Amino acid sequence: MNKTKVLAVVAVVLAVATVGTVRAEQWGGPRHHHMMGATMDGDGGGHMGGWMSHRGKGMCGMARHIDGRIAFLKAELKITDSQEKLFDDYAAAMRSNAQAVSDRCTAVKDQGGKRLPLPDRLDRREQFMEARLEALRTTSKALKPLYDALSDTQKESADELIHGSI
Repeated sequence: MNKTKVLAVVAVVLAVATVGTVRAEQWGGPRHHHMMGATMDGDGGGHMGGWMSHRGKGMCGMARHIDGRIAFLKAELKITDSQEKLFDDYAAAMRSNAQAVSDRCTAVKDQGGKRLPLPDRLDRREQFMEARLEALRTTSKALKPLYDALSDTQKESADELIHGSI
């Protein structure tokens, strides 16, 4: 390869790397990919973190599709008639958590882009963290009896498919 082609390839690689870095900075970095990032602080500055990232595909987007998620889990876990009641309790916990997430997302959206003062942002973040902890406790309380009733094969599937409180 001659020097001109090598320089052209280097220039393209650098350009792609620069664009990728700029794009990463625009969307706030990797924390947007974490469902449980709990970084939505409602600061109104366009930063919604793990809850409302990527056009609502974060926790807020998941909350809208909870019934589909429940149906998927029920089918994939191959819930038996004897496990139905325990699964229904778990599904109720998931729906409750999804409603709470939806309510929090609506509250932030209704803020209208206004940046909150720092003490208010800290208070809001604390409220979100408390809500996530409560959701985790609710899920755990409903999931543990269901998990105990699953076969080993179902447990392997549950370990792979169930990641959080929604």
